[in-house]
Amino acid sequence: MNLLSFVARPFYLESPTSILIRTAKFNGYRNVWHMCTALGISQSSRPRDIRLKDQPLCNLLCSEAPCLESDLREVFFEHPAKQHLRGWHIKVGNLDVTAQSLRRHFFSCPLCLKLGYSRVPQDFAFFDFCPAHNVLLTASCPNCGRINMWKKICGFTCECGFDLAEAEVVPYRHRLSIALPSIFAVPDASQLINDHLRDEEKKIKLAEPYLIDNMPNQMFYALIQNALQVDLATYRQLPVSVFESVWLTVKNQPLQQFAIDYLRKNHQSSGTCEKENCCNAIKLTFDQLQHAIGAGIAATRTFINEMSIAPALFPEKNTIGYSHPQLCKVIQAGLQLRRRHRIAQHSKEYSSLGTAAALLKTTTTSMADAVKCGFFAGTVIGDRVYFIPNTSIYEFKKQFVFYSEISDLFDIPRKTLIRLSSQLGLTHAYTRQLNEPAIYLRNSMNLPRMRKFLNNLKPLKSRCSPAIQELTTLAKQLDLSVPVLYQILRTYCSCSTPSKMIPSQRAELEQWLASHTTLKAASQLLNIDIHTLNARFIRSNLIQKIDICRVRFIAIESLQIMDAHLKKYKSCIEASKLLCISEALVIKLVEQGKLKHILLKTSATYPQILIEM
Repeated sequence: MNLLSFVARPFYLESPTSILIRTAKFNGYRNVWHMCTALGISQSSRPRDIRLKDQPLCNLLCSEAPCLESDLREVFFEHPAKQHLRGWHIKVGNLDVTAQSLRRHFFSCPLCLKLGYSRVPQDFAFFDFCPAHNVLLTASCPNCGRINMWKKICGFTCECGFDLAEAEVVPYRHRLSIALPSIFAVPDASQLINDHLRDEEKKIKLAEPYLIDNMPNQMFYALIQNALQVDLATYRQLPVSVFESVWLTVKNQPLQQFAIDYLRKNHQSSGTCEKENCCNAIKLTFDQLQHAIGAGIAATRTFINEMSIAPALFPEKNTIGYSHPQLCKVIQAGLQLRRRHRIAQHSKEYSSLGTAAALLKTTTTSMADAVKCGFFAGTVIGDRVYFIPNTSIYEFKKQFVFYSEISDLFDIPRKTLIRLSSQLGLTHAYTRQLNEPAIYLRNSMNLPRMRKFLNNLKPLKSRCSPAIQELTTLAKQLDLSVPVLYQILRTYCSCSTPSKMIPSQRAELEQWLASHTTLKAASQLLNIDIHTLNARFIRSNLIQKIDICRVRFIAIESLQIMDAHLKKYKSCIEASKLLCISEALVIKLVEQGKLKHILLKTSATYPQILIEM
């Protein structure tokens, strides 16, 4: 040994605080602070802490006592990977704990100190008792009342000279460390409940070697029930959806279900509130407000603007909440608006877009386009919902027919039907644009003549050479169209006549397909819309693409790049959902330079804004 004459051998489940205090004492130093100063070791505790593994003090102890190295490294807490981030974690065994939970002061169990050391739970702020002995921890010196810093304590003795092992032993009686007189009276009560339950769970895991009682559920459930009773008696005009909205983000599912069931059972929207404008104290996040009125994101934003809901800040989380002096009346108005959009009183007279599409044997997209073209009179358009009168649907069915119904009837592709419509004698119902659905007059359908014409076309299709049939079979096996497969063979497999394939070309084709994938397949693998991938990666030239007969291919290697980019950068809409603020506010924060972002030039006029998360 060069610098230290003694290195403490760890006891069972001893804390690094105890190891350092004992080492400093037996080496003749006044305290750990004095020892660090004499050895020239940094004493900074934020964001780095000398109780962490692979820090200078831990490395010094291991080098001074090589025979104890493995035991010492098991005692010290593991160093986090990203220590400068807010909310960084340390590892205690296999458990992740926030570094903010590490105590700066010395809390001790008198019975542990009589054994000559302190245990790991006494280093963390969410422990107020010793799980080994089930006694209350000593927070301050019984003699002088001083709260000792762990780095400046002399052995296990207070600076006044009092031996903390002689402190009074007080049996521990579990008490709730959360004050919850009312759910709405506490800013972001769901987060408070989640933090409390998280700390209770960590207590149980950190104290696993000892037999301690589990979290007293009955006591906590009674606390929640009392808070719900107070709120139901105070805010009598609030609908039940507002009470439920607070519990959306509570992670404990049994507790969440208990609260929601209790609210639905005991809620009575009658009488008057205890005082005028009592709802003024309630602040709801965007997600809570959305659940309260039962609307989508767009409708909730419209509701905020129309009802003059005022934004307010939750200082603890730096997130935005929404409040109103007469929140009960405003929420009721929002619910009435939603009911009017649903037009439940006319449900028998109207059909939804999907129901109408099924009746007319077409797609919802074609139905929406037909509504825009004026085919269905009296259609009511609500919040992203179409209500089509049943009379208009029946009238349409008598006079018109969608191209999809005819193609299904004769089992031919829809594009083929549109191309052969004049030869089949079909009459268009209106002057159709390129992207609009094909709608024909029903009286122009002559089924026998159309069937005879299509049957005459089938022999021409069957008179194919064996090579062409082989090409068609291979295209079905590879889930590609024949033109796409033909073009791949000609361009990328050095095959000038794909209709005369040889086995060597088959191997070359499989090799090319193994290194490329379609954009549609990539969207399924990445679980994201194909239009988003096209806008973000193809138009911005981040990824090179290969277009073959209107089918877009990309290299397999590009999938990792796309996945990493999607995780790192979010669109303004995604960022607004994550941050629970409006998209306009996200763009405003970008313009002010408060959010990291990049611009992708997807078009000459409007570049795409991506927020770095």
